[in-house]
Amino acid sequence: MKRCITSDARSNVLPVCKAPACLLRRRKPGYLPGLASVLVLLLSGTVSHAQNITVTGTVSANTLSGTLSSGTLSGITSLGTLTGLTVAGGAVSLNNSSNFATNINTGTSNGTVTIGGSVAQILNLLNGIGGNTLNIANGANTAAQVINIGSGAGAANNSINIGNGTNTAGITAVSIGSNANFANTTVIQGGNSAGAITLTPQTTGTIVIGASAGTGAITLGESSATQTVNIASGTGLATVNIGTGVTSAKTVNIGTGAIGNDINIGNVTGTTVVNIQSGTGASTFETTGAGTLTLGGAAATGAITLGSSSAAQTVAIGAGAGASTVNIANGVGGNTIAIGNGANSVAQTINIANGTSAANTTVNILSGVGTAGAAVLSMAGNTRVTTIDIGNIAPAAARTITIGGGASGQTDIVNIGTGAPTVTGGKTINIGTTAATGSGTVEITIGSAGTNAGAGVRLGNGRFTINKATAPTTGLNAATTATVAQILDAGIIGFAASAARILTMPTAQGAAGLVQSLPGTPAVGDVFSFFVFNTGTAAVTLAAGTGVTITGPTAIAATSGNRTFYCRVTSITANTETVTCY
Repeated sequence: MKRCITSDARSNVLPVCKAPACLLRRRKPGYLPGLASVLVLLLSGTVSHAQNITVTGTVSANTLSGTLSSGTLSGITSLGTLTGLTVAGGAVSLNNSSNFATNINTGTSNGTVTIGGSVAQILNLLNGIGGNTLNIANGANTAAQVINIGSGAGAANNSINIGNGTNTAGITAVSIGSNANFANTTVIQGGNSAGAITLTPQTTGTIVIGASAGTGAITLGESSATQTVNIASGTGLATVNIGTGVTSAKTVNIGTGAIGNDINIGNVTGTTVVNIQSGTGASTFETTGAGTLTLGGAAATGAITLGSSSAAQTVAIGAGAGASTVNIANGVGGNTIAIGNGANSVAQTINIANGTSAANTTVNILSGVGTAGAAVLSMAGNTRVTTIDIGNIAPAAARTITIGGGASGQTDIVNIGTGAPTVTGGKTINIGTTAATGSGTVEITIGSAGTNAGAGVRLGNGRFTINKATAPTTGLNAATTATVAQILDAGIIGFAASAARILTMPTAQGAAGLVQSLPGTPAVGDVFSFFVFNTGTAAVTLAAGTGVTITGPTAIAATSGNRTFYCRVTSITANTETVTCY
């Protein structure tokens, strides 16, 4: 049917034209007549016109090509395919107040979708308040995809805000990156300004880096250039916890790289406290080679305590296998060194060089050569000291114990037992009182030889005794040659002579002679004495032995006669020693 039905300008209905070409021929180009409210264009084919098509009503078509301008397209119920569609000149609403889906470039399209132009614009996506979900590239992609937000080579400031609104209710959760078990990476980059990357939670908010069961490394500061890594460097009161978890053992390394690091912990300002603690493992402070370990500041006045435990504990200083030099208070500022100086409530033992040594040991106490001042060595000045031992053990080799020795140009006073006792036997001084056994001897030398005024040995005005362990020989009534023991050990010889008798001195020479039998190392001038008495009726005469010369009277008269002879060593030449008796 080719009949054209023209419109009635007085009605609200466009007459039906079943021949579209006819309709187009009857109207001037670019204009489709319509009414104020509804224009119904029923097309079964394709509408194409060289001029722009102005639509002011409801359009239902299969295919439109050209430009649709002005009016509102909200009443379009089905457009089919819009090819090369341009909408301009007013606000455009797609699917307004409708629950239908709006698709742009779906299907097999690979064209670029551009929203926004080259001038300043605002793009609002899901600004409603109905609880929106915005998905961007959220499909299970089978090929690599790139999502760019603000990644252009900007020539002006860019501000990219994600979830930074100030919400009045609810919780804003922002997730960036994937924690799926693949080689996923999340890179957050910043520029060169202070605070280029800032993580700033609310006042009581926390920042967590690392998964709760993560095993990967967390690195802060891996630059190959000079860099400063600050932790809790603000002005507020901060607590820095490193490795404080209690469920698994931690290894905390600080500056353990094989390089010459400077590691500073704590400061010297105010009441700073640094506590280093360990359990039953150990705390070790080690240096390498000639490195030094210093405890205490150069001008500090606080105490330094090593070992403050209330339980039994061992504090070892210089206990290594190497040759150590341990210096204690070697400064020159007038030191006080106290060892075992507490008022102990239980027994204590202080050992100095008391180990089972297998090599030479030298212990020096106040043995340096002073150049000024006076030194005082006090030992066992405690009123509770009951035993003082010096060299009180059987030695494995010859030894010398010297008290107050040295060729001094000053006065040496050596006091032994000089206190004033107030009880009987308050002072008992024993020198070499233990009897020798076997071939052993006890040799005691007091005083030295010399003729200077004041030289000698002074015995106090108390009682003086000499103990002779060998009993005297008495009642002799025959010519007798005395033995060395009778002269030196007994020192007393008694006769009951009924006729003239002769007492001959023993030899002074040889290993068994008088001289070599004297205690110590005999010297010319050594003097010994012996006593001879006679209770008989005839006299006794002392005769010289080998190497012995007698000067002066030699007779011991009868009937209670007695004489003390003093013998002086005149030669100590081995085996030709000589003695003169007076």
